[in-house]
Amino acid sequence: MSNRQPFPQAQNSLQVRHYLISGRVQGVGYRRFAEKQARQLQIGGWVRNLADGRVELVAEAEVTGLEQLEVALRRGPIWAAVHELRVRQVVSQDSGSLPREIFGRWEPGEFTVQTDGETAVTEILESK
Repeated sequence: MSNRQPFPQAQNSLQVRHYLISGRVQGVGYRRFAEKQARQLQIGGWVRNLADGRVELVAEAEVTGLEQLEVALRRGPIWAAVHELRVRQVVSQDSGSLPREIFGRWEPGEFTVQTDGETAVTEILESK
């Protein structure tokens, strides 16, 4: 059991969003860019490349932090060219209905670059 406490103001205001980013987003430092932005904004979650050329990202934070992250994700690093950013609202970790075996666990502000994946988690969920 972790002795870390959630942000005091975030008891019911945290949201989890799932992003699929397409365009020239692999081989240009996009994941590290996303990780840096998320850590600066104290956003929890992860980012990874997908086999089809997209980048997948899951982020948990207050709405204002997620909005700031989305602005950065649409821009991307200098060599990236974002063509599409798909966003999907996911039920929060705290509600107990987030599929943790697929999305994983993280503490507030803990953001990681994960191993590349074959299929986006939402496509796995939709196929079940």
